[in-house]
Amino acid sequence: MPLPRRNKGENKSDFVSRCMGDSKVKSEFPNQKQRVAVCQSRASIEPMSNEEEKALADAIPFGNKGGPLGKVPKKKKHKKDKYRLVNDDEAGSSVTG
Repeated sequence: MPLPRRNKGENKSDFVSRCMGDSKVKSEFPNQKQRVAVCQSRASIEPMSNEEEKALADAIPFGNKGGPLGKVPKKKKHKKDKYRLVNDDEAGSSVTG
């Protein structure tokens, strides 16, 4: 469930009050100072109409095969190094002083 958004016609103060009491926001941000910062930040975002919100949701693909940046690459596996480090004694060249 996404974080709340400010409704059309809702002022910032009313939104922050509603956001602070939201169960999703409370669970994701248990620290009150952090929750205030998140809610105030979201209050500064201008509300969108339903048509704008739907157009944005349709324009950004989500899922395992894609996202805003396209296909998610797989992690490359590294081959084990066939060489290993040896100290001077193992290499047969000991340094004497």
